[in-house]
Amino acid sequence: MKIAKRYPSVTVSTGQQRTYPRYDKNDKIIGWTGQASIDLKSTDFAATSQLIADLQETLVMDNLNFGVSDSKKDALEQKLMTEASRAFQQQAKNLTRAWNARGYRVVTVNLNTGNNYPRPMYSAMSMKSGMADESVPSQSFESGNSTISVTANGTIELTK
Repeated sequence: MKIAKRYPSVTVSTGQQRTYPRYDKNDKIIGWTGQASIDLKSTDFAATSQLIADLQETLVMDNLNFGVSDSKKDALEQKLMTEASRAFQQQAKNLTRAWNARGYRVVTVNLNTGNNYPRPMYSAMSMKSGMADESVPSQSFESGNSTISVTANGTIELTK
């Protein structure tokens, strides 16, 4: 956490922690092994990449996940809700014409957003045991693509 605090553009929090005993061949505890995760959040790829390299001087990276920021996701979902609503209304108008109705009345409309966005993921990045003394080069990351969608479905009542 001390190392991470040198990067103010990266938000750092501790994640899950596990500790378990190590045994010898006689089932006697000879030590302990700990595993902990840290969560990094940032839109500053350069700072995050350098922080990860600095952390790997003493820690082993198991996996790395990328995701869409909450602010970007919320803004896109708001825009997509408007577009989905307009598409729903257009479909209702098309059905009105297809059924030779005078008009329609919206009975229900549901706008659904997905919560499981695909995330580019890099995993099993581990340091070799002989590399502990060597400097870890800065990492180079680029954002990937995620799909964010909103669907509109509902019921209309046609008027004759």
